[in-house]
Amino acid sequence: TGQILFEGKELAPGQAIHFRRRRLWINTGTSENLRVTVNGKRSAIPGGRPQVLVVTAEGVTSPS
Repeated sequence: TGQILFEGKELAPGQAIHFRRRRLWINTGTSENLRVTVNGKRSAIPGGRPQVLVVTAEGVTSPS
């Protein structure tokens, strides 16, 4: 567990939030509306269902 950085708010179209962390957990309900960029490179996110994602310097994965 860790500190909650952003919860329960919707971003306006085109709005962005930036985080600097070694590891960031994302729990999303509509991942097809989510864009994640890691170290300047956009990461592919499978959509279609709610899911939990882990973002590190290597990219985006599912928790193991």
